[in-house]
Amino acid sequence: MLDILRRSLPLLPFSLAQQLGRLTITVVLSRWMAPEHYGAFATIYVLIEILIQPVSLGFGQSIVRFGSRYFHSSDEALLRGLHQFSLIMVAVAGTALAFSLMNSVVPLVEGSVTHEALIYVLMGAPLGALVQVQAGYLLSTGRLQQSMLSKQILPEWGALCTGALIVVLADSVSVHEALWAICLGFMLTFAVQTGIISRDPMTVQSPVYRIGEWARTSIPLMLTSSGTALVTRLDVLLVRLIEDERAVALFFPAVVVAGLTMIPANAINAVCKPMISLGGGRTDTLEFRRDIARMARALLLTNTLTIALLGLAGSWLLSLYGEQHPREVMLVLGIMLAGRLLLPVRIISNGLLKLAGNPWYSAIAFGSGTIVAIIAALTLYSRYGLAGLALGFALGFAAGVGLRVFFVRKTLGIPLTILCGLDSGGIRP
Repeated sequence: MLDILRRSLPLLPFSLAQQLGRLTITVVLSRWMAPEHYGAFATIYVLIEILIQPVSLGFGQSIVRFGSRYFHSSDEALLRGLHQFSLIMVAVAGTALAFSLMNSVVPLVEGSVTHEALIYVLMGAPLGALVQVQAGYLLSTGRLQQSMLSKQILPEWGALCTGALIVVLADSVSVHEALWAICLGFMLTFAVQTGIISRDPMTVQSPVYRIGEWARTSIPLMLTSSGTALVTRLDVLLVRLIEDERAVALFFPAVVVAGLTMIPANAINAVCKPMISLGGGRTDTLEFRRDIARMARALLLTNTLTIALLGLAGSWLLSLYGEQHPREVMLVLGIMLAGRLLLPVRIISNGLLKLAGNPWYSAIAFGSGTIVAIIAALTLYSRYGLAGLALGFALGFAAGVGLRVFFVRKTLGIPLTILCGLDSGGIRP
């Protein structure tokens, strides 16, 4: 376990900076924008985050799955082919998909402030997907820090700096200006990533393509990645559909604070992904299972400590958003943090299915968990309000985790005790 923590430690500042950037920009905008406009901003911001995954068409994940193997086998032609094909598909097919998905949302928000700002989805989602592909390429070629810097820090802080400039130049910030800042943050990040990758030496002139293999794998990876974003963000969209932008402005801060649990999880996950991908052909070996147990124990320890700290500081963090939050919002945050206790098992089981097993099983778990979350949220909302909605999504999250654990046990033979980090298998810390 300690070796995983040591390798994750240099990446922790990147993950910390990402989440603090997200917290800062949402706090600043909440204080400078009217509640209705802030709620519209939060809705579009979340919609962009959700759509980045389907718009990436799964290539942000498949480039890690295949790219790590090509890089370690020195197959530069295939690595270049995968990278180029991924960027082209996202830029063309991904943008077309973003346009289609954006139009499907129009009837649900027509005539509102959110409707006026929907055009930024067509800009932000494809740009974010391109950033994800570039970050996946950097990760697959062993540049963990550069990958995390470009994927987790630059988009948030680029948007924050742009937003700060707008605040200085204007007396107030509209939803359009705030979303322009988000899109400019993505543009800046993509430019930096391209500059880093362009310096790579090229010893192979002609890339090699395995389009059929990459496309077949990318489809289930797209579904599972979309599921992760959807289940963790759909609650905000449901609040907007059920109530209005003002309710979103009240609910969204709890989502951002609960998201701080990803600070250690992102750092450890960045270390674990290449390890799982490279071990894909030896999942039944003792060495691989010991690696999985180490990852699980590191995630379990750091996640539990983070949730405990957020539980203590939750009220203060919510107070940063300005207006006094009712007790219901504190209850919402508590429910979200309780659901995050399953985060380590979800990260490990999902990584195993996507990078070492059959990604379709993770897609099935995503679909089932999403259905459970929506049904439970709508049912409980009618009786318990926003707290019931949060509880419904926590139940859906738990259902998805349970199915992933079942599929990992069935297909890879790895028991729950290892996935939970409880079975050390003779491993010393």
